[in-house]
Amino acid sequence: MDFKKSDISPEQLPDAYQIDYLNTLAEQIQSNENLTKFELYEKLELLLVERTKSTDEENRKINPKKVIENRFILAQFYFDSRRYKKAHDIFDAIKGSYYPAMFQLGIILYDDLLDRDQDENNSNSLHNSQIDFETAFKHPNRDKWSRGFEYMLQIANLSIDEKNKKLIHQAQFNVGKGYFLGFGCKQSDRKAEEYWLKSADNGSEYGNVTAMTYLAFIYSRKGEPEFFDLNKTYFWHNEACGNGSLESQGALGAMYYYGIGCKKNIEAAYECLTNSSERGNVFSMGLLCDYYYRNKFYVKATELSKKVSGLNDVDKISRETNCLRDFICKGIGLACFTLARCYDMGKGIEKDSDQAHYLYKRSFHFDPDLCQLYQNQSTFELI
Repeated sequence: MDFKKSDISPEQLPDAYQIDYLNTLAEQIQSNENLTKFELYEKLELLLVERTKSTDEENRKINPKKVIENRFILAQFYFDSRRYKKAHDIFDAIKGSYYPAMFQLGIILYDDLLDRDQDENNSNSLHNSQIDFETAFKHPNRDKWSRGFEYMLQIANLSIDEKNKKLIHQAQFNVGKGYFLGFGCKQSDRKAEEYWLKSADNGSEYGNVTAMTYLAFIYSRKGEPEFFDLNKTYFWHNEACGNGSLESQGALGAMYYYGIGCKKNIEAAYECLTNSSERGNVFSMGLLCDYYYRNKFYVKATELSKKVSGLNDVDKISRETNCLRDFICKGIGLACFTLARCYDMGKGIEKDSDQAHYLYKRSFHFDPDLCQLYQNQSTFELI
């Protein structure tokens, strides 16, 4: 599977470092004054700037840690407001004293957030979803990617203790992403594997769940014999699923459904696919459509296929579910093919050749290979 730079979302700052009371402060202001969103943010900024100045004057010598923390809070407010240039400047000033600031600085630089500053007009900027591996070396932001990568690498190589474990595992995932894609550093699957294994922390409750899922994907690539190992794929999807990964729960359902990397188990497949479908996994929904059709539950197949085949905004679904867009496309494509088959054969719905033809074409649009595979199965009456 080929990935663009934007296909793998970065791991964000751990919740422990997020400023919970910012929301509380905003709620208090909102409850006392009838402010617009713009007025609310303006008021919050004034309060935070004033508090930061006051803290600087009172604690510069007595409690320098408090000074750093309040500067970080102000920078995080700018970050959450998408005013990345102001956030960048503060994070940059305190990065040597506070690792969460270095982490956020790495995110801003590596993800080209300076090009998407809310205060700037960036309609002509090249979003990184348009960047592929070949153009990366000529891209004007490559130096920023390198600096962002280096900041993440510094954090990823820190000694782990209970306080910073989550932050380091998040950074290790991002470093692995950099190596895997070859942005900000020399591409290396071996280095990606190394840092994702560190980030996954043997599948423990402290490990990074996304790293577990991507380890499973690394080992599932047939075209990479050095890494291809379906036993490891099954292991890591199982670990990630146990730790809450929606993507891996759907992938595990598919492995049970087809008997890939494990013994075929329709009961286990159905459980994984239904649970992950309820949580929003579109790939799982597509496989459920196929399951219902093959088991002659034609009404259920039709009802679910109608719902899934009408989906269009793949990027939005990917952002909301943190699932790869390729698998979302497979889910929609499979639902389209199933519904087309229902219309074609008049099963679970009134026969309609025109609608069937339209849906076969739509299935091909979302995933040509999968559509061809299922068309061949239909031809030989395997469906």
